[in-house]
Amino acid sequence: ELLSHGASTCDFVEDSPSALHALKANVAGLRLPRGRTRIFRRDAIPMVEATPTHHWDLVFMDPPWGSAKLARVVEGWLRSPWSRVLLVEHAADQPFPRLPRAWEGTRLPPVQVEDALLTCLVAPAEGQEAPDPEDADRDDRGQDGAVPRRSGRPGPAGAPGGRRKGRTRGALLL
Repeated sequence: ELLSHGASTCDFVEDSPSALHALKANVAGLRLPRGRTRIFRRDAIPMVEATPTHHWDLVFMDPPWGSAKLARVVEGWLRSPWSRVLLVEHAADQPFPRLPRAWEGTRLPPVQVEDALLTCLVAPAEGQEAPDPEDADRDDRGQDGAVPRRSGRPGPAGAPGGRRKGRTRGALLL
């Protein structure tokens, strides 16, 4: 999907053998030029922890629902945002890791699609200092805790997940 909407490259990380097999078949079916995709068979956490800041434009993460991977990846991203945008799909009943108050403005309102929540974090621009993730003054889901419900395709141009002008440099799917 990202490649069809302008991503110049897309990296995939998967450690489940059956999911890896399906992923390889899907990528092969796209018949893309060599070098547009890379597939890594490994645990995503050590990979992203060793990645420089702003390496990818977008990371889409769909960890096993209910697993501790959600918190570990978000905490690692807060220490060193290795993507400009982190979009996470998780179970609607699974609390998203609490963010330091200094990071409140980086989280867009989550969107509920059936039994899943999509939560989006946006990193400070390159050259701007990231807020300290150790800030003890934390907030969770917002003042009312409400989550907007949506169905169907992503939003309009310029909206997170929507079409935008220009090309995305690269994306990572975990």
